[in-house]
Amino acid sequence: MKKFTILFAFLIISLNIWAQPPAPDFTITDTNGNEHQLYADHLDQGQTVLIKVFFTVCPPCISAAPHIEELYQDWGAGQYDVEFFELSNKGFDSNADVLSYQIAHGQTYPAAGNDGGSIAALTEYTNGTFGQFFGTPTYIVISPNGDVNYDVSGFGIEATIDSLNAAISATGATGGPATPDFTSYDVNIKDVYGQSISPSETKMYLRSSSDASVNYDILNLVGSYSFDYPSDLLPEVENPILQFENQQEVGESLSALDLLKYQKHILNIEPINSSLIVQSGDVNHSGSLSALDLSLINKVILNIDNSFPNRDAWEFFIENCANCQTYALPISLGSTIDISVTGVRMGDANY
Repeated sequence: MKKFTILFAFLIISLNIWAQPPAPDFTITDTNGNEHQLYADHLDQGQTVLIKVFFTVCPPCISAAPHIEELYQDWGAGQYDVEFFELSNKGFDSNADVLSYQIAHGQTYPAAGNDGGSIAALTEYTNGTFGQFFGTPTYIVISPNGDVNYDVSGFGIEATIDSLNAAISATGATGGPATPDFTSYDVNIKDVYGQSISPSETKMYLRSSSDASVNYDILNLVGSYSFDYPSDLLPEVENPILQFENQQEVGESLSALDLLKYQKHILNIEPINSSLIVQSGDVNHSGSLSALDLSLINKVILNIDNSFPNRDAWEFFIENCANCQTYALPISLGSTIDISVTGVRMGDANY
């Protein structure tokens, strides 16, 4: 018998929830003269709405006022996906009375009295449609789809605030701007002397370290060194990496002066202070600058050869990534990541 009673009660509760009507629409004019339509201005825009039923001389309403204002600020003060309303259920409260109440108790969310339409807006919340009305303050949380969580409360103001937080969160609200589902990147490419390298001189590719067939020419698709990923133009790929290339031919701008500068460095007559310029002379990619590199550079200058054995015309190095020419793209949704890249022209010590 006991099990049957519990089951019956559960079915009745479930039926009541299933049969509960959506929030009734209303239009109010708040104490600042602004008109609000529940659905058109708020629910249909994706906002969750909290209604505080009150009246201006209600002692527990006054006691709760600073806590509800703090809650309002915590949820974004109406700027994002949550809005609060304070509606009087008393005929003697005009908008002017409610405005005085707001000023006296530091309330900043929209509020209305009888002449602002509050009593009409509250009719179905005080006549038993959504449950027994026990008096003020009564808190109602309405989801963007119109679902009503009626008489949200707890034992004491702290427990009530916790219940209100939980009820608002349950609607999917966050109280802030939605986190973008992409990361923004600002890439700054310069040569070893700090001069910017034009996008017309460089190729910047989005590739995958695990799939050689993935190849997106970012500058061609986006048109600048700044881009968002993933996006319609740059779809999500597995293990994304950035790679840079320059279209210049090996040997362009090289001369005997470059050989002389590298030679003076090797002989310690005039050491080169920049590690990247030293690296530019390591055209055989051995890890050090040597006489063999000078021989290879000289062959290119004399048109005996038109390439370096293990180097492109330019190499690109990522800041804080030693000898790193392939950059694993960091992901931080909603953030902007700055990437500093230095382009090094191989075999060119003088630029």
